[in-house]
Amino acid sequence: MERRLREAKPHCDEVFAGLNIFLIGDVRQLPPRQADVTFRDALDRLSVGTTTAADYARFGERFKLNVPVAEREEFKDATRLYTTRDEVAAHNIKKLQELDSPVARLPAKHNNATAKRGSADDAAGLEPVVYLAKGAKVMLRSNMWLETGLVNGATGTVVDIVYQPGRAQPEDLPAVVMVKFDNYTGPTVGDGLVPVPTLVHSWDHEQVACSREQVPLCLAWAVTVHKSQGLTLDRAVVSVGLRDFAVGLMYVAMSRVKSWAGLLIDPEFGLNRILDIRNSPGFLAREAGERAIVRNSR
Repeated sequence: MERRLREAKPHCDEVFAGLNIFLIGDVRQLPPRQADVTFRDALDRLSVGTTTAADYARFGERFKLNVPVAEREEFKDATRLYTTRDEVAAHNIKKLQELDSPVARLPAKHNNATAKRGSADDAAGLEPVVYLAKGAKVMLRSNMWLETGLVNGATGTVVDIVYQPGRAQPEDLPAVVMVKFDNYTGPTVGDGLVPVPTLVHSWDHEQVACSREQVPLCLAWAVTVHKSQGLTLDRAVVSVGLRDFAVGLMYVAMSRVKSWAGLLIDPEFGLNRILDIRNSPGFLAREAGERAIVRNSR
């Protein structure tokens, strides 16, 4: 932000281009959710690559092979956090196939070819194609009713997929998907069910007006660490990969749960995997930027 302001404003030789900037909120953009001080402190050190041997030993207690078999069973239906979309897709498809239930392929409706090529990020979370089945674990990708818990990231289970009468062809979108959300507090239909309709999002891409209509849901047995930001999970199985693709990736993954007991790490990793965070280009660039801001503010 500081660099872009100096590019755009006339006082390019001053910190933040001479503007007064107020930064409000948690320094890592994520509110602390851990009541266990030992867990919270270990996460704080993890975030800056200063994990101690004692911290690592405690994380090691949560490696899958070190957790008792009976306790591992409690994570059977827990959300898995991966660093790549390919890993997420593979796990979700595997779990979908295990349901042994007919799978609905829901291609989005687009107004042109440019919109069809757009990503889910372009379309405010609406996927180009969604795969659903009865019993599938899903995540809501839009804020529908904040006060009742129908927010982006809310999870639940598909109970039914409802089409308009006479419309259940392969290319048709359903009228609604009936979902039983985990933490919903508002009115329901039948036994705690919430009808989720299709949504339309519009955006511009290189002066082309684009739109996409899709059910605002995605499979959620597994999600990327990036998509998990802001979530609080009772339990999570975390796979941190070989390195951080972005600064703070491992911290985000580990801090989605509220306690050591809610964390299962699979596969395990060495202490150097954490300490190497301090040598990553992103971390070094962030530190250099912070030092420059402090220096120029004096």
